[in-house]
Amino acid sequence: MTLPAARFTDVVACPAVAGAVPHAGVTQEPQGPAAAPASFMARSRPGGRAIRVGAPAMIVGGAAAVRAGCRPQAWPCGRAAHGGLIAAPGAPTVPLGG
Repeated sequence: MTLPAARFTDVVACPAVAGAVPHAGVTQEPQGPAAAPASFMARSRPGGRAIRVGAPAMIVGGAAAVRAGCRPQAWPCGRAAHGGLIAAPGAPTVPLGG
């Protein structure tokens, strides 16, 4: 099974709440090497921060065999701190896995 590479514009959905406010509608900081874009956008990698309501969350999951700037490449449905997930669509022209 292949999954598309995650880009910094892909949303990180988080189940955590800050009081009564959910950590929703989040995006990621641009990260990854400019020389290796995924569908003309910066790639998402573990260690990158998701900017959202509440405290920032870190991307923690990635494809160990696929590297972007010496770090694993993240993919949609990959994990973020607080139990969040990177939402689709990702970069369909940059498949990971196989």
